Amino acid sequence: MSTNGHDSSSSTLPTSTASPLHGSPSWRPPAQRGTKRPQPTFERISTIMERLEAKIKTRTGEPALPFGIPALDRLTHGLIKGKITVMAARSSQGKTTLAMQTAWHLADLGNTVAYLTLEDDREELVERLLCHTVPWPNFKLRQGDVPVISKELRSVYARVKLLVLDEYGYNMPEIADTVHVLRPKVDVVVIDYAQMIDDDQWESEYRALSIFVRQLKMFAESEEIAVILASQINRQGAAEGRPSLHHLARCGRLEEVANLVLMLYWPAYSQDESFDRRFGRGECPHDYYELSVQKNKTGPKGTIPLRFIGEHYRFEPWPVAVEEAVGAAVEV
Repeated sequence: MSTNGHDSSSSTLPTSTASPLHGSPSWRPPAQRGTKRPQPTFERISTIMERLEAKIKTRTGEPALPFGIPALDRLTHGLIKGKITVMAARSSQGKTTLAMQTAWHLADLGNTVAYLTLEDDREELVERLLCHTVPWPNFKLRQGDVPVISKELRSVYARVKLLVLDEYGYNMPEIADTVHVLRPKVDVVVIDYAQMIDDDQWESEYRALSIFVRQLKMFAESEEIAVILASQINRQGAAEGRPSLHHLARCGRLEEVANLVLMLYWPAYSQDESFDRRFGRGECPHDYYELSVQKNKTGPKGTIPLRFIGEHYRFEPWPVAVEEAVGAAVEV
């Protein structure tokens, strides 16, 4: 948990300039604004190179938007503004936990993070966060046993710029409204999860999701925000064991638009062996998970072993050396 010396006064926290339910006009992708057709704009490579050099010089050896899992940050160098990261898993196998854990870590570092939950309600998510941050066993909360929250932790809750929204964000205009009404500007948007978006105006869920992710990519680029999009694994992937890119549920375009695709896998559920055969078939511990970087447009792919602490809604590195975990898994 970071302290970072940030001002904990309410003036540093995000505020809404208008209600997203009644605020800014519906967002349209650039090519659909008005009736005028967009015109192509060419640039000389020398002009692009000058701009690129200045941009590269702002980068550092540490990721600007880290996931908070060391081996994953070493492989990916964290999230990138203007790009989409897909986090995929079977139903009820950790995608919300990983997304919320990442959102909390980024907010604790001082970033403004908007978490749009399309499935759970906001109180359920914050209850998970309470278990994660105290830490406190989730079954005790279900029994009415509330933990003592330290003064330091309460000050962190007051400082972090993590906003949770439910019952809104089911289509691209609603997501755009959410981003546009918040000040300071959002750094990261988390959408949990893709298969819950509205499809009323389209003839199929596949087409609805395809159009949504294409527009989301355009929006992320135009607003310079990083997007985490949680996704389910399709039925074929649920039956075939270790998932791959073609198992993204209902939409192959998820793979196309994403800069990063991360897939969680629980080998014990499928009685499978570990990716490195450290554990044989049917021998994987119950708390052993694998996080696979299935697509990485700016770096290597690989698989990272994790330990899932269910009662605290937390993923931690599996107790092996980070160098060993990454070195054994990297595919160039």
